Amino acid sequence: MLNFPVYFDGYLSFFPKLENLHILNLQKTLVDDSCLENIGIYCSQLRSLNLNFCSYVTDDGIRRLCAGVDFPGMGKSKLCKTIQKLSIVFTSVTKQGIQVALQNLLSLKVLENVYIVDALVELAESAIDSKQPGRYNNMFSISTLYTSDAPYKDNSLPLALSLCHSINNVSICVTKDLKDRDLLCLLSIKSLHKIDIYRSRLWVGLPNETGITFDGCVVPLLKVFGRSLKTLMLESLHLVCISSIIEFCPNLTTLYIGGILGSFKKERDLFKIEKKPPILKELKVLYCVSYIPVDIIMLLWSSPLLNTIGIYQCVALTDDVLLKTVKNHQFKHLKKLELFSCSSVGGSSDG
Repeated sequence: MLNFPVYFDGYLSFFPKLENLHILNLQKTLVDDSCLENIGIYCSQLRSLNLNFCSYVTDDGIRRLCAGVDFPGMGKSKLCKTIQKLSIVFTSVTKQGIQVALQNLLSLKVLENVYIVDALVELAESAIDSKQPGRYNNMFSISTLYTSDAPYKDNSLPLALSLCHSINNVSICVTKDLKDRDLLCLLSIKSLHKIDIYRSRLWVGLPNETGITFDGCVVPLLKVFGRSLKTLMLESLHLVCISSIIEFCPNLTTLYIGGILGSFKKERDLFKIEKKPPILKELKVLYCVSYIPVDIIMLLWSSPLLNTIGIYQCVALTDDVLLKTVKNHQFKHLKKLELFSCSSVGGSSDG
């Protein structure tokens, strides 16, 4: 593994000596397209390349990484059969660059970029327009599907899914045009390990104004995939039901819930009635952000394997509640505790 905290062109002379390198992290550096050409030619065993926040990386750089694509006379890339993870978030790579990566990096399992669905849909539509429908069906082995904050186009997700045979993680950006029925196509996936649903930062509407609901979309997904689900992240949804998450997702290890609006009264009353409320026995990482009642947080804290807890903007959390919870649960596995803007707790960070 090699990390570059900074990058300059003098490093290009290193790459011929890095034939056995497996992981290369160039995140947040000034790396450009010429560097990717050298990586493609010389780093023949590379498995993972992180270019996140590298604004000088463009579609040409991706072509150079897959040496020979639209660049006759270049050395032949050795990465096309080895690289499994490519991270290109917040770069200058467009849908065209994503398509080049998908079609040429044959072992690619993780391609991190929010415009993947848009790129896949464009490929599918081009095949239909050229009277070759199904040309790309089940061609790509990427495991994670990301949607962007662009307005959702009808039938985009089914089209994108038809091109991928190994999807087991989804990251969904909720835009105003996205509806429950659009996400129910995810039920066609064989198995899901991660579901991440969050609201577009470009939309200022309230959670109860979205077309994505907990009962109409999330619950059907949890009923089918809950037992295989390891990570669930829900942000800015309306009327999230914690008891449903506990019921359908017994093997969940990571839970993030934030910006939830709506009453938890029925659920809180239910937990008070039960002598032994159900818990997430496998949960290790928990983040709760704003609007989560303190008694719901305390219930989630009863998960015995928790090693990471982050609580943000919970005014109802007090020193007394915190001490009582620690006394009851002891947190034998806890390694990290973050309290941010919990103004009733002494020592909580507000920065």
